Amino acid sequence: MNSFLRKLSQEIKLEYPDPKNLCIILPSRRAGTFLKQELALAYQKTIQAPHIITLDDFVVELSGIKKMDNISCFFELYDCYLQQFTQEEKEIPDELEDFLNWAPNLLADYSEIDQYLVNSISLFSYINDIRAIETWNINGEPLTEQQKSYLLLWKRIGKLYHAFKKHLLAKNEAYAGLIFRQTAENINELSEKPSYEKVLFAGFNAFSTSEKTIVNYLVKTNRAKVYWDADQYYMDDENQEAGAFLRGIKKEQHHQSFSWIGEHFKSSKKDINIYNCNTNFAQSILAASLLEKSKEKKVLENSPEEELQTALVLNKEDLLLPVLNNLPNNTHAANITMGYEVKLTPMANFVKVLLDLWYSNTKSKRAEHSNKKAFYYKNVLQIIEHSYFELLMQDKQAILDLKAAIIKSNVVYVGKQFINNYLNKIGKNEALMNAVFTSKTQNLVENTKKILHILSELKLIFSNGFDSFTNNNSAKEAGKQKKASTTFLNQFDRSLHIEFIYHYTLVFRKMLLNIKQYPALQNCSLKLYKKLISQLVNKEKIAFLGEPLKGIQIMGMLETRALDFKHVILLSVNEGVLPASKKNNSFIPFDVKREFGLPTHKEHDALFANHFYRLLQRAEKIDLIYHTGSDDFGAGTEKSRFIEQLLHEFPAYNSELMVTQHEYNPVVDLQDKENSIVKEKPLFDAVETRLKKGLSPSALNTMISCPLDYYYKYILGLGEQDEIEETMQSSTFGTCIHNTIEQLHQKTLEEEVTPAINKQNKKDAPQILEQEFLNYFKEQELKQGSNLLSFEVAKNYLNKYFSFEQEQLKKGNLTILKVEEELAIPLKISINDQLIAINIKGKIDSVFEQNGQLYILDYKTGNVAPNDLSFKSELDLFKKDSKNNKGKAVQLLCYAWMYYQKHPEVDFIIPCIYSFRNSKAGLLELKFNKRIPSKQEVLELFPKVVQLVLSDFYDNSTAVSHNEKSEYCEYCV
Repeated sequence: MNSFLRKLSQEIKLEYPDPKNLCIILPSRRAGTFLKQELALAYQKTIQAPHIITLDDFVVELSGIKKMDNISCFFELYDCYLQQFTQEEKEIPDELEDFLNWAPNLLADYSEIDQYLVNSISLFSYINDIRAIETWNINGEPLTEQQKSYLLLWKRIGKLYHAFKKHLLAKNEAYAGLIFRQTAENINELSEKPSYEKVLFAGFNAFSTSEKTIVNYLVKTNRAKVYWDADQYYMDDENQEAGAFLRGIKKEQHHQSFSWIGEHFKSSKKDINIYNCNTNFAQSILAASLLEKSKEKKVLENSPEEELQTALVLNKEDLLLPVLNNLPNNTHAANITMGYEVKLTPMANFVKVLLDLWYSNTKSKRAEHSNKKAFYYKNVLQIIEHSYFELLMQDKQAILDLKAAIIKSNVVYVGKQFINNYLNKIGKNEALMNAVFTSKTQNLVENTKKILHILSELKLIFSNGFDSFTNNNSAKEAGKQKKASTTFLNQFDRSLHIEFIYHYTLVFRKMLLNIKQYPALQNCSLKLYKKLISQLVNKEKIAFLGEPLKGIQIMGMLETRALDFKHVILLSVNEGVLPASKKNNSFIPFDVKREFGLPTHKEHDALFANHFYRLLQRAEKIDLIYHTGSDDFGAGTEKSRFIEQLLHEFPAYNSELMVTQHEYNPVVDLQDKENSIVKEKPLFDAVETRLKKGLSPSALNTMISCPLDYYYKYILGLGEQDEIEETMQSSTFGTCIHNTIEQLHQKTLEEEVTPAINKQNKKDAPQILEQEFLNYFKEQELKQGSNLLSFEVAKNYLNKYFSFEQEQLKKGNLTILKVEEELAIPLKISINDQLIAINIKGKIDSVFEQNGQLYILDYKTGNVAPNDLSFKSELDLFKKDSKNNKGKAVQLLCYAWMYYQKHPEVDFIIPCIYSFRNSKAGLLELKFNKRIPSKQEVLELFPKVVQLVLSDFYDNSTAVSHNEKSEYCEYCV
């Protein structure tokens, strides 16, 4: 295959016997690496290599202006923004936190305006006129204050652009677009610097206005030459967007003729296969399978260097790790050029958890020392459960003891002394402990230094050897682990973790410099600090190590520019991915962009169309894979329009272009997977131990709906480590409502509820509810978003409840006797001639008396219908179908049985439910054969239900397996 870079190298050799004074500008650094190899093959002798760089680097070199990083640009822009406001103005500037929400889009617009040499005065004047028309009141009424503020904002955006540009240039610094503008506008003065014999632009398919200005001038003055790479298929067809930019450049007649327009699609034979996959993961499996097939055909086995001619192109970066994990075992080498986002690393999660821990540090009435600050228990558990924290402490048992103590002691807000009681035993230095469990502070310099200290400790641990991973393991076992997975696929290798730490160290050092340099950061909140760290990290990528000229090339679409491969495997060829979906993260309207020659989504689509077809034009085997399931938001996905074009156009264009469609929907084989538990004595012993500990209505219902789910949840204890009493098992929403009613009723227990008491309770409910919510959310978090909506819904529920109670008072005397009454009653059941001791446990929300009649009341924030509480026999309560489940009836029957057992003097009680979501139904009563069950019926029915459930569970003829009709299993496969 005569690739573009090989052809270019041969051309350079013919024209320039000694290329040392050449400057060759390519679309990517990766292309430069391959060009050096081709130049070595072309010259066949030792030469001094030409200067090979990207266009961005060339323009920065030419301009002599320092390019600023994004975060520094934000802060400089904010300083200029603040200077736009005077003391006389009524308008108050945005705080830095709010400013950062819209500043990135504004900065991108400024860069684009400069990149395309737009007349900024005309542009902003045009936009201001449009906004003025938008706010014009046709009836002649004066503008409102809001409308005036809106117009002032748009005027300020234009003024800010000019002030910001002037400010940066005075410091000889600039963002990318401004550097291009300054170079283009001063190219006649800058073109001699630096001095090259010739500048060669090669492999480009589009130029911005500033880029065209620079290139045109250098070509006209005979300082440069341009080498194009295109195909007649998309150049000659005016409807083909892939050739739109090149056709436009060709018409301008500023460069030499397009002599390198080939007929690759017309004259060559290509094997094109299109696959659809039902999941994203299936794409990575298919890619591995296609590589294996190549090996079977001896393409790779006989010639490992041929792997270099294979490109695995990922249009979505999140497929990188699945692809790496599924590469064939005998892959000789792989070179990854797309990088790995730092925000996806374990270190990113560790830093997030650490900052969340600091942010949770606050005074709380629930702390063990209410006058001191404490950490929210969930944040403490998250940090101590992180693998990096275990490496820092190097004592897993101490961490487990701390975790167990938090749960056992029912600590919701954990004080630092409580933590020290367990972790100080480890003997770690005090500075490290203070760095991790630091107090919430506005001193961001100190915060950053503490994080850097933690990172340096982690680096020492990883640098000192693999044994740091295997604390408490024998040296022999550690040695075995060290020898495992030594290929480039070993993502857990300590060198990779050191790389994660290195990149985060750079991020926080950069943050430290910014804090010291910019006054706006001196007193910013920890919340803003987290946001800034996130923005810094979002721009960082880790470059994977590998031999650039060996093995399969794994890359993104942009890295393929100017490169050619025999075999191309392209993943995620979906509409919305290739090309990307339309996004309008810009202050400049679409029609204004068109008017001023700024790029829109149409130009973006055309650019990626060119990338797509140029990649295919020399390839011999092409595998295009797309996903046919749903995206992250549940919307359906479809194949890219580029695939549709291939299917429609290629057969007519060239009969040798064979296009075949396939479906690839692998099904995971679960036949060999353990999905049931054999009923043997150890299992029954474990069940009996659990039953003695307690059988709640929810546990009983789980055993009815799915025995395997009961086994996972209650016997193995999956999930129990996260349970901290204060009813954390329930949703925060339901817990807050229950606690509010409990507090209000607690004040008047065993007193007759009067209209005055009801009225006062109704009045006090919102305030108590707010305090309950504040136990879980900070005040600021409760005032916005879904938390605010939940709070308002809860207020509405309580208002309706006390209105319902008010109506109940009209029916006669009402007295609340008990709230949140905990009961534990022993029960013995005979199974296979063996008595099994059970401790039935439960908590009744409320017991009240009205007109001499006792009621057991359970509150439900979900929807409950009368049919849910109606049954004809104990068999009705033993239904395993989730759609016809009688779990709420079982719960009420259980409560009634326990109450009768504890209070034998009671002759009749009415079990009922109040559904907040179905409040109009009032009290929903338990019905047995269409009537409330008697005391005798309750005492007989509930043990029969337990007997049925346990007899089924203890049946040796069956295994403990998943109930296919159960829809709500938490732990079943």
